Amino acid sequence: MCNERHGLLLVVAVTWGAATAGLCAEDADRFRVFTDRDDHRAEARLTNFNQQTGVVTLRSREGKSGQFPLLSFSAHDQDYIRARFVPRSWTSVDGRTTSPLAYGGIEGSVVMLVPKTGKTLRTEFSNLSPIDQAFLRRIDPDAAPALPEADGDMGTDPPPKTGTASEEPSRPNPNLVQKYAEQRTWTIDGNRSLDARFVARQNGTVVLELPDGPKRSISASSLSAADADYIQDFEAKIRALTQHHPCQSAAIRVSARDGQQSPARQVHLSSDGTRLAVTYGDYEVRGLRYFDAAKGTVLGAHELPERVRHLDGGRQAFTFVGSGDAIALATVEEIRGPQSLEVYGVAVMSLNGIVQRSSPRIGTTARHNRSALKLSPEGRQLAFAYHVSNSDRTTSVEVAILDTASLERLQALTAPVSGSSGTGTGPSLTFSPDGR
Repeated sequence: MCNERHGLLLVVAVTWGAATAGLCAEDADRFRVFTDRDDHRAEARLTNFNQQTGVVTLRSREGKSGQFPLLSFSAHDQDYIRARFVPRSWTSVDGRTTSPLAYGGIEGSVVMLVPKTGKTLRTEFSNLSPIDQAFLRRIDPDAAPALPEADGDMGTDPPPKTGTASEEPSRPNPNLVQKYAEQRTWTIDGNRSLDARFVARQNGTVVLELPDGPKRSISASSLSAADADYIQDFEAKIRALTQHHPCQSAAIRVSARDGQQSPARQVHLSSDGTRLAVTYGDYEVRGLRYFDAAKGTVLGAHELPERVRHLDGGRQAFTFVGSGDAIALATVEEIRGPQSLEVYGVAVMSLNGIVQRSSPRIGTTARHNRSALKLSPEGRQLAFAYHVSNSDRTTSVEVAILDTASLERLQALTAPVSGSSGTGTGPSLTFSPDGR
């Protein structure tokens, strides 16, 4: 079975010194079966991954080391190797996000997460978000705890073995990519930036969608390392979501009360991973429908009250709040006069469609611009942002930090928008891991 063509099975002796780069100590990793793209397998220990050259080093039980291109491994093993050496953010079941940490393995039910410096963080597998749990079950199925028994008729299949050719995923589900890909700024050739959403990656080319709809193909080698890491992590999450929540891979279309078909516009997952909220409508967002994220069953639906509907081409900023039993939505009220004004605010609505509380007026603009809404990791604050077109033709972004319980404004910030970013591109918001 050993030949020069299938490098994973050709383990050659090389000199291995102390100058290895990476976070994964050799004595912290175990022997496991690695699979290449031709479904050839070899048992080895992962000792190093050089991110600059894309070369992976494995060591056999006999003590011989071999070096192989990352792309020669199965997709599952590629994600496993990256997780061991490339720090990524992890999310807890209650929505808290860590600083970048590498995956250090699983001991029983305890997951080890490794910082660049300092002590290894240990946390129960069940403390991780459903998406991160699914990610670990996919890349490290032999170490991850078994799936719990499902209720009703939802049968549970055992997780697939690591990376066989027939089970290996190709492109992530395009429907889920479209729903979950966020607008972000991409760095191209080190000195150009582009605001776009990720669409696909194939044959060394990355396809991005611009805010006004056109798609642009860009060589993957021209993207920054941070952009490449984002794509790897995003695709891994989508594959995990597809595998362990297959009901979410179908395109969702919902009906308005008048019986007319209205397309789903945006999807949001609750912090505990149990609920999906979907907005629907044509030009105007008309309502919300809620789904059980594991089973795909409808939990409820309602139309939005007139005063919280958002005229934004079918887009409306919203997020789950509390324990996932309410939704915070951005609202826009039009004031007509010699100069029409748009008044921005935030409303919190129960899942049965009752508005529980509304914020005072947050800001006013002379034209309608897109907005963004983000809940802090601990859930106590909401950040609301919207673009403002200034009289000198520049654009700035206004940010209001609100108390989630009262919707009172705690802080207001203003920042200029640099480059070619316009009001057609919605602002992007994120809290630091500690919520500050």
